Amino acid sequence: MIESGYGMMQVLGIARSGHVLYSMTGHFQNPGPFGGFVAMLMSICLAYLLLTEGKNARHRRLKWICATAAALGFIVLPASMSRAGWLGLAVSMGMLAIRNPRINTWFLGKPFWTGGTLTVLAIIGVGGFLLKRDSALGRIHVWHMELLAMLKAPFTGTGTSRFAWTYGETQADYFSAAERSLWEIRVAGCPEYAFNEYLKVGVEWGIPGLLLFLGLTLFVCFILVREANPLGYGAIALSVFAFFSYPMSLWQFQLWAGLFMAAALGELRGRYGWVSYCVFLVAACVVWLTGKDKTSAPDYRALCQQGYALFQAGEYEKALPLLQEGATLSCDPMFYNIMGRCHEALGHYQEAENEYIHAHHMVPCRLYPLVLLQELYLSQGERKKAELLSGTIREIPLNPRNKNMQSLRERAEKNIINTPKIKKDEKKFIVCNCHVFPGGSVPFLFKSKCFFRCGRM
Repeated sequence: MIESGYGMMQVLGIARSGHVLYSMTGHFQNPGPFGGFVAMLMSICLAYLLLTEGKNARHRRLKWICATAAALGFIVLPASMSRAGWLGLAVSMGMLAIRNPRINTWFLGKPFWTGGTLTVLAIIGVGGFLLKRDSALGRIHVWHMELLAMLKAPFTGTGTSRFAWTYGETQADYFSAAERSLWEIRVAGCPEYAFNEYLKVGVEWGIPGLLLFLGLTLFVCFILVREANPLGYGAIALSVFAFFSYPMSLWQFQLWAGLFMAAALGELRGRYGWVSYCVFLVAACVVWLTGKDKTSAPDYRALCQQGYALFQAGEYEKALPLLQEGATLSCDPMFYNIMGRCHEALGHYQEAENEYIHAHHMVPCRLYPLVLLQELYLSQGERKKAELLSGTIREIPLNPRNKNMQSLRERAEKNIINTPKIKKDEKKFIVCNCHVFPGGSVPFLFKSKCFFRCGRM
């Protein structure tokens, strides 16, 4: 009730939203986790209404509270545009219907209504996919990259806090290996979160860790549903939502996950005391592995800001170690763009070219690394390579509403237009602020003089 009410206050302008692009986010940074959180709590409230048979005053008050909370949830959940939240609610309520003898018998006795319900759900599912098609395709691409990343270390994993770096390297290898379709180029990005908690665990811990995490999740849902505990349907909604989002990265969902595990252990302890303690040890190991080394990991945003500040100050050699460290904690190609500019300023042109190409393969729909590479080629007199790169820049699909990408494409076109072609019979000159020498050679007598007068040799 509090979360839904706070979302309504944001829509009315009484409270401030957590994101500049969305009017309703609740106590979250964007509406996706808000919708999943509301759907999880709605599942608990609706399950309590259907599973509780008590008629005393306390149960009646709790039922009124749950009914009010569920009604408010149905008001704000559509505004969140969270398809994963709706799916989690639908799966938990479907499980509740299967477990309820009255609802189950009613559907089995009326096949027409059963078929109609399934048809409507299928239409809603297709509509939800088409509602934000690029977002759905982006999730599929992210899962594909995570599966490829898992295959790099299937039994040991890549280590905690190494997911982002592994994802970026896997995506760079994928796009550098062969030509890919335009839709893959368009939806590829550098996600800060995994958008699938199970695959994230598989990347960081390997397949054994994934099986441990999945087994614990199924155990909690099974025990709570078997004992007719309303929290079990909230656990089901959270488990489904975790397949499409990143709830375990937010403290609100972490708190509820702990409550679900505690409730499952409480239900189990009454029958099998020693088993509950073993499960508790497994859960404690999972929680410990999840948080291991995360508190000591530096913030990659701070490293990026420090490295860029040193680059602007001309301290290129000092900036490179900070940028390299930040690149191991993130899948953002900006680190490689700045490292390329540092190498270019130091005269390491081959290293700069490699950094720009790697940054492009990490997120191939971004134009900035290609523009930097084009300008590097033009500064080295390699006009043919720059013109070929301009053709690549023109072919990359852009969002017409993205003004930054449009300006980068215009910048690439101007770079070609404003750089004159050099004829074969044209003489080359070495120019400094005080002398012009034809033929590309500088007399030894003038080298020190030019260096001390204008700083160039």
